[in-house]
Amino acid sequence: MDLPQIGVSYLNSIPESIVDEFRAAISHPKLDLRSESRENEIYAGSEWFLPTALVVYISKSYFDGFLKEMGKEHYLLLKKALIKLKSRLRDILPIKLTASKGKITKESIYTFSFSIYAEADNDQSFKLLIQKDITDTEYEKIIEAFLNFLSSYNDKTLSQAVLDKLSAGVASSKTILMAYDFKKHDLMTVEVTRA
Repeated sequence: MDLPQIGVSYLNSIPESIVDEFRAAISHPKLDLRSESRENEIYAGSEWFLPTALVVYISKSYFDGFLKEMGKEHYLLLKKALIKLKSRLRDILPIKLTASKGKITKESIYTFSFSIYAEADNDQSFKLLIQKDITDTEYEKIIEAFLNFLSSYNDKTLSQAVLDKLSAGVASSKTILMAYDFKKHDLMTVEVTRA
């Protein structure tokens, strides 16, 4: 399947103006940017793997092709647009997930409103889980850390220790869950706990 360099998938209950504003902030004639609305569906599986209300997807070709040609200016536009999304989604009613019985915890620490996926090697992807009830400054740290991580990952400049942690964090899933650790001031892989 031909993947866009940046994609946005969102529930049709989210105002289209939020997606339009994000698209306008990062659009470029040479950027393959696509968006699609979707119906709310019933999912089975761990809550952290379920699609959030709005998902931004960043492919490897964004880093490998588009950014190498366009330079860091667009990277800064993307970062600014992702930061602005938080305030735009703040007014959206809390998302209620529908999943198979026993799969949703009563009080998740991560939001179901927004997440970022990024294409990784070997048919895998990273999913950034974003904590609920964080300040704008904390949110900016999360976005900056994740984008810096993706840039280093795609430039092949991550340390071997980080690469080892990533491979250790992958079980049977093709999705590597990541979140920001405010105590360590760094990204971490998230282990899925099984009941």
